[in-house]
Amino acid sequence: MIAPETNDPAITVQFTSTSTMTGLKFIGNTWFAPNKEYFGIWMNNSSSLGIRDITIVGNTFHGFGTSDRPAFQLDEVDGGNVSGNYFDNYDDPLGGVIQLQTCQNVSGDGNTFNDTTVPSWAFINDGGTNNNIRFNYGKETATGTVTLLPGGISTIDSSGGAVTATLGSGENIGEPKTVVMTDATNSSTLSVTNHSTSDPEVFTFDAVDEALVLMWTGTEWITVASDGVTT
Repeated sequence: MIAPETNDPAITVQFTSTSTMTGLKFIGNTWFAPNKEYFGIWMNNSSSLGIRDITIVGNTFHGFGTSDRPAFQLDEVDGGNVSGNYFDNYDDPLGGVIQLQTCQNVSGDGNTFNDTTVPSWAFINDGGTNNNIRFNYGKETATGTVTLLPGGISTIDSSGGAVTATLGSGENIGEPKTVVMTDATNSSTLSVTNHSTSDPEVFTFDAVDEALVLMWTGTEWITVASDGVTT
């Protein structure tokens, strides 16, 4: 199944079933929310892991995402690819932009979150048990006071004022996190909540191309490489 492309501002797609659903595909669609209380896509199934082998690739989600309404939510999914999607104009970060609940074997790469307020959890476990969930978080731009994504690359842009960034826990053992300063108009800081040297450890960036590479051990971040960044 390939979902039709639509620019209908009120579009919401929901699949709810007690039977197994296999091979659902959402590719290259553009979704607009009339307000942020809408889900873009919501899949749930009352049978354990009853949704299998889904594909959500290359979609654009405008205006979805609040504390209790993510851009999309996947429940009871076994096997999926969530890659190359673009999200903007979302709201309150507490609910995340994508929610995974009781899922397994779901992966993603190259998803872009373009907003001044980046969610504290882009991919979250909302009360369910998730297994083998791996996402490459892609790239985000950090401005103002912001919680960084727990993976991928964050660039610090201080052209609009000093950046005060926080990095919470990682998700997967061995997952790297890279932070690079691309605009050094204002000295900026990154507070790493759990770090091998201090809880928190605060890093200062004050020049273009200063960079920090961290790795998550399962309980804390360790510094793999640091160029020009001070503590």
